Amino acid sequence: MRLRYLLAVCLAILCLVQSACAPRGPRPEIAHPAIPADLVLVRSISAQTAESAHMESASLNISDPKNLAGQFEERLERMLVERQFTLTDQPSLAERIISLKILYKGEAGREDMERVVKAGYDTPLPELFGEGGVLVADLLLVRRRVPSANMKLSSISARNAMSSSTLRIGLHSSSANSLKDRSLEEALARDIAKLAASDEDTEVHKTSSLTLQKKKYTKKRKKSAKKSSRKRSSRR
Repeated sequence: MRLRYLLAVCLAILCLVQSACAPRGPRPEIAHPAIPADLVLVRSISAQTAESAHMESASLNISDPKNLAGQFEERLERMLVERQFTLTDQPSLAERIISLKILYKGEAGREDMERVVKAGYDTPLPELFGEGGVLVADLLLVRRRVPSANMKLSSISARNAMSSSTLRIGLHSSSANSLKDRSLEEALARDIAKLAASDEDTEVHKTSSLTLQKKKYTKKRKKSAKKSSRKRSSRR
């Protein structure tokens, strides 16, 4: 009885570990409205886009406390899967981390939208005026090494980050319906997925001194182990 119980417990733990580590698919399908014909999309920096991520794993972190862009996570997940990303809920297993903050959704003019976007990532957002539908968001992209599933990520700026991009994105449409039909969110999700798929980030990170120290320490240990094994063999 004890053996059967132990086997059952081990199987249950194994299933939990496998389900936690396995990539998952996107959430249930939602409606995808047409992009407005007069859409204007502006980024705070010049950035490259790509159509395919070549099966990179991605983890999302979306901050939208006022729920301005409802179901945006589901929308973005679908776009990422279409570009050959695999999704994971564990940032420590992700090769691409996508962190997004929805800043504003409402009526505003194109000039006001462009002004707040040009101010750049993480700058204060002033009051906006004018006509048309506007959506503004801050985006952080991080590409990192995932040498093993045992390496946990303490922060998105961890030493195994290879490159990153920070930018502000703004969208404007004169269509009165653009604030209701989620077409601005659709366009933003599509743009973020293309930016995330790109191999070219705006900032490349060098290997930290801590990582280099660990590598040197590992080499020293290997050398000392070889020397001790040679001494033991010579004594024999």
